[in-house]
Amino acid sequence: MFPAASHSWSAGSRPFRRCAVAMDDLRRIEESRVARIIFDGVEEEGLLVTPLGANLYRLEETPIPLDRDFETADADLQLWRGDTIEAEVLESGALRYRTTAAKTPWRHFSWILASDVIDSGAFAAFTDVVERNRGIWERIMGGYFIVHLPEDSTFDPEAELAACVERSTQLPKN
Repeated sequence: MFPAASHSWSAGSRPFRRCAVAMDDLRRIEESRVARIIFDGVEEEGLLVTPLGANLYRLEETPIPLDRDFETADADLQLWRGDTIEAEVLESGALRYRTTAAKTPWRHFSWILASDVIDSGAFAAFTDVVERNRGIWERIMGGYFIVHLPEDSTFDPEAELAACVERSTQLPKN
């Protein structure tokens, strides 16, 4: 299952979101829609979701809570792309998050990266390697980068990204 496309779109006030999508996901995403989701009665985010019935929705994007502590984030508490949530549909059409119904079995890795790394050829090669290893990636708000890998994947994105960063910071040789 190789990724077939990369999609970019604007969601609410966020300037940029990019996600690599596999062919099987493209068929499923046809049923998906952008929904306003209200978390904690205050925080609101526009996210791509797939309705599953009975007030259940699969997240097709990773939500970014405003109060997230990126250094000590607990992966079990964080919502990720692929998780299934239960949400109440409000009169406005927005969804009020109730609980996490099921966690995706995929493994998640996230980094905040400098623009010189993201704009490098080494980074483009890194995202290609992620996709060849059945991974899916998201780039949110410019520098927040997430890799999602199937639980049986042996690919090491930490080591590969470290090599990517090293290559992107080397001076061109004349």
